[in-house]
Amino acid sequence: RKLKAKEEFHKAKLNGADAFKKHDYSKAMVCYSQANGIDPYDANVLSNRSMCWACMKDGEKALEDANACILLRPDWPKAYYRAGVAFYLLKRYSDAQKAFLDGLRLNPNSQALKVAYRESVEAQMNTL
Repeated sequence: RKLKAKEEFHKAKLNGADAFKKHDYSKAMVCYSQANGIDPYDANVLSNRSMCWACMKDGEKALEDANACILLRPDWPKAYYRAGVAFYLLKRYSDAQKAFLDGLRLNPNSQALKVAYRESVEAQMNTL
């Protein structure tokens, strides 16, 4: 029983990754949701599903998964990146900057976090 669940989890996760690569974000989200149903404590699945929501322009759901990811792995820079992306989508630029900075504190060399931080600062300045 446990082995079958583990196999189903990995299959759903792989199917999600395949769909994501093909830019089929809604299918990827469904696959990641299946995996999350089997193991709700897998931060990678939540991170990937957060990115799917972001690609589908649903900032609220992207943020929900990113926050759950941060709770599960508070030491993981990618979790903060996902939160920053969600905040950015929601046009909450100062929250996005804080999330990106939190990620940079954990990984000061992350180009993705540096670029995202800069973009969120520019976006906020453009709203003035």
